[in-house]
Amino acid sequence: MRTALERIPRLALVCSFGAEDMVILDLLMKIDPEASVFYLDTDLFFPETYALRDEAVRRYGIPTALLRLEFAATSDFSRDDGAQSIQ
Repeated sequence: MRTALERIPRLALVCSFGAEDMVILDLLMKIDPEASVFYLDTDLFFPETYALRDEAVRRYGIPTALLRLEFAATSDFSRDDGAQSIQ
């Protein structure tokens, strides 16, 4: 990870706040506490995911950038291509 940060100075972590991402986030924050972190919010996360996101923001002091997929676009996609296509 240190090598990746040296080679790609503006490297950002895309985080889903799952178990694997939390390990990567912890490693990243130990190496570069100023690293960029962002996530894609589809408005379909479980409440526990939002709670974990809030805890990560508190613990690491990271200003997470939010990219939001509008729910209407998600439901249109689901209607046209089937619910399984958005997993």
